[in-house]
Amino acid sequence: MIVRNRLVNTLGVRGGYGWRRTQEEIMLDILQIATTPTGRTRLMSLANTAWHPFQKYVSRLKSLDLLNETTRGRGVIYFTTEKGKDALRKREALWKDLGIKYES
Repeated sequence: MIVRNRLVNTLGVRGGYGWRRTQEEIMLDILQIATTPTGRTRLMSLANTAWHPFQKYVSRLKSLDLLNETTRGRGVIYFTTEKGKDALRKREALWKDLGIKYES
C-alpha cells in the first residue's frame, strides 16, 4: 500500500475529485519543512497554507513544544525542536511497521 503525503481522498469535495490534507498532515508537513530553519513566508508557501490556518497550526505546534521560533534581523525563523523531530521519526517508524510506503 502506498500513501502519499499531503493527500487524503475526500469524495464529495470539488465534485468528487478533490484531495484534501488533514490538519495533522499539515502540521507534520510544517514540522518536516522546519527541520531546516525556515522563514515564515517560505514555510507558509512550502506547507501550502493560508495565513490564518498557518497561524493556528504554528501556535498549536509551539504549545506542544514541537516547533520553536527565533528572530533573525527583521524576520522570524521557525525550526523543529528535538521533540518535533522525534515525532517525525515515530511517524515514519509507525508507517514502516504498518507496511506503508511513505512518499514525501
